Amino acid sequence: MLSPEFRRILAPAKRNLTIMWGAFMAACFIYSFIAWTVTRSVKPPAPRVDSEFLAIAIVCSAVVLAASVLVERFLLRPQRLEACVQHPVAPAALYPQLNGPATQSKYPELDRLFEELAPSEQHLAGLKAPYQTAQIVVWTMRESVAVMGFVLVILGGDLTAMLPFAAVALAAIALQPPRLEAFLERNIDLARKHT
Repeated sequence: MLSPEFRRILAPAKRNLTIMWGAFMAACFIYSFIAWTVTRSVKPPAPRVDSEFLAIAIVCSAVVLAASVLVERFLLRPQRLEACVQHPVAPAALYPQLNGPATQSKYPELDRLFEELAPSEQHLAGLKAPYQTAQIVVWTMRESVAVMGFVLVILGGDLTAMLPFAAVALAAIALQPPRLEAFLERNIDLARKHT
C-alpha cells in the first residue's frame, strides 16, 4: 500500500496522465468532426469507399490494437522495471513539468515529502516514467485506428466509413485509463528488493 504522502506526491503526475488520456479520447471526436466537415463540403453525392481500402484499414486496425497490448507488455516488462527501481529518483522526476529552474523548485513541500518517504517508495518512483511512456504509446496506437477511418473519409468522402473506426478507437482508449497508483502498488515488492 502506498503511503498518503506518496499519493500526494503522485497527484500532479496522475492529473497530467488523466489530461493526456482525455486528450486522446477527444482526438477521436475531433477527427470525426473534421471528417464531417470535409464530407459536408463535397457537393455531389459522396462516393463509397473502395472495399479493398476498407479491408486494409480493418486489418491494419486489428493489428494495431493487438500490437498495442503487446507493446505495453514489452515496455513494462519485468527486466525494464527492475532496472528503473534500482536507484531512488530525484523528486523532480515525478513532476518535472512543474519545476522552474533546476535551482528552485516550485513545489518545495512535495520535495520535502519525497525526502521523508520510505526508501522503497523513493525507489518505486522510478517506475512513473516507464509507466507514463507505455500509456502514451498505447493511447497513440489506439488513436491511430481513428486516423485510419479519417483517411478512408479523405479517400472516399463517406463519413459512415469513419464512424466505426472512431468508435473502436474511443472505446479502446477509454478501456485503458491511467492507473498509476495501482501500477505502483503492484510493483512495490520489486522496489523493496532494492532498498
